[in-house]
Amino acid sequence: MSRLVFLDIETTGLDPDRHEPWEIALIVDGESDERVYRPKPSLRTADPTALRMTGFYHRTETFEWTWEYPPHVADRIAPVLAGAHLVGAVPSFDAAFLDRFLRDWGQAPAWHYHLIDVEAMAVGYLNGRADCGEPMPDLPLPWRSDDLARACGVEPVSDDERHTALGDARWVRRWYLALTEAAS
Repeated sequence: MSRLVFLDIETTGLDPDRHEPWEIALIVDGESDERVYRPKPSLRTADPTALRMTGFYHRTETFEWTWEYPPHVADRIAPVLAGAHLVGAVPSFDAAFLDRFLRDWGQAPAWHYHLIDVEAMAVGYLNGRADCGEPMPDLPLPWRSDDLARACGVEPVSDDERHTALGDARWVRRWYLALTEAAS
């Protein structure tokens, strides 16, 4: 089996054709390193709502922050992602941005095409438990990731770590491990 890479990114908006990643976290399963990259974005097309939601200015001006040259980030993350299964909360979002980012800086996305979404896994897990006689939690659509995680026994990321790439990647990893360990 190929390796797993737990990931999350923070972006300047929701459209990978107009917006850019500004923080990328990768945790390779079986390795102790947690990798965080901060490619300097152009804010020319940034969505102010996205910047507020992720605390862009607060985080980049308040904490010790070092921007990295985007082509160097692309050169460093492409080999880490090559052949890996990407694991995330709605990893299609992250993959779309990473695809564009890598291509813009002369690299190509080479991860496995099956993305692993912990939210979809959680719904299957909860339905499986319901099939075994446990009550199905009342989770109205649209599902909230915090509610799904709690229903699976995993506490959501703290307010301090919410919308930080590393905090969310750690949460995805904890959630994935809880789901896969419960199934074994």
